[in-house]
Amino acid sequence: MTAADWGDFIGGVFAPVAFIWLVAAVWIQSQELSEQREELRLTRLEFEANRGVMKQQAEEAKRQAEYIEEQTKLLREEAHSRKRDENLTSFSSLISRFIDFSREVSDNVVYRIGPDTDSIFQRYISAGVTQERYISQNYKHMKETLRHVNIGEIIVVGEELFEEAFIYIYSAEEILESIPYHARVSWKRSKLRALIDLYCQIIVHGVQFEHLRHYASARETRMSHLSR
Repeated sequence: MTAADWGDFIGGVFAPVAFIWLVAAVWIQSQELSEQREELRLTRLEFEANRGVMKQQAEEAKRQAEYIEEQTKLLREEAHSRKRDENLTSFSSLISRFIDFSREVSDNVVYRIGPDTDSIFQRYISAGVTQERYISQNYKHMKETLRHVNIGEIIVVGEELFEEAFIYIYSAEEILESIPYHARVSWKRSKLRALIDLYCQIIVHGVQFEHLRHYASARETRMSHLSR
């Protein structure tokens, strides 16, 4: 056999083998690609499952945050309400002290204008009247007293007793804005502030009360802020 014959023989023998190898290689690659596609599909499913879990966790975290925020709000409101109730107790106590004290010293705290004299705290108010009624009657008494008077000419006898009573009612007014709404509205419509206005006039114009004028100044500033 010539070299050409041997070449044809070898080609004839190995050509089918090469074809079979090519087919096998293509099949193997196809299987590998199929497996890779399956792995990618499983990976995508896992990612989707993880995304769903993460979404649920995020929603749960959001619900927990909203719950905590609501609880915090409720606690803050409870603390605020409790503080207002405590302020109402303090306010009522100060008003009661003013009323009891002014009743007690009414005969010892008087003003003098020349030969005329009268009590600053109204006498003969029934013990059964409400706190607001007591304040109102004292206001009417002081308003009538000061109507035709040059306040600068007033001399107060029992000035230390007047000062103590003034501090009680002044301190009560300081916390008026921080008591519960229903009580605050009622007292703001009362004559409490009007009565303190008159007391402050005596303090501002009276030589005896120069050391108390910072109370009147502070109150004027506070009232200015409240009116804005």
